Amino acid sequence: MKIKSIHVYSHDGQRRDLKFKVDGLNVITGRSSTGKSALSEIIEYCMGRSTFNVPEGIIRDKVSWFAVIYQYPHEQVLIAKPTPRAGATSCGTVMLRRGSELAAPAFEDLLINTDDDSVVALLSRLLGIPDNHTDVAIEHSRESYDANIKHTFTTYFKSRVSLPIRINSSIGKMKHFSHRLFATHYRFFWAFPLMTATNLSTSYVQRNEI
Repeated sequence: MKIKSIHVYSHDGQRRDLKFKVDGLNVITGRSSTGKSALSEIIEYCMGRSTFNVPEGIIRDKVSWFAVIYQYPHEQVLIAKPTPRAGATSCGTVMLRRGSELAAPAFEDLLINTDDDSVVALLSRLLGIPDNHTDVAIEHSRESYDANIKHTFTTYFKSRVSLPIRINSSIGKMKHFSHRLFATHYRFFWAFPLMTATNLSTSYVQRNEI
């Protein structure tokens, strides 16, 4: 599973696209409070999490829909969700599309056709998590549960990554930046915050400034 792109839609229908290289490392840099930390929240929101944890600010005020396109070996999946209604803290309604090559839909084409439970079941299955259920005895404090893609969030997404990093290549020199690293291959995201990058080729690294 890879993250192909993230899209946000304003209330008046404008769209901003953040595209990733699916075969490499994507480095997202930017000044403080420009939305880097919100990206992981948007991805989780579009992976079947109903609670809306995007911080208060311009994104909450200006964005009406979020969308993420995920790349699997044999297909792409688009998940789009509206922001919760005024005063609400969650939203469980979803627009879902599947296909071999998907593009971000136009604002007028954003239509609800499923819910978070269906998204969790689909993404979990495509990621290779089989149907399962763990029963917990009634005398224990824990509840019975199904293991699914939502249990991967804390492993694969970090709230902040601050690294002294130097990259010397034609993309420029960067050192001592606080930035967020997203590996487009979802299952290997956890490894990248621990690496020191030197002389990475531009064919492997893409830098996105936000």
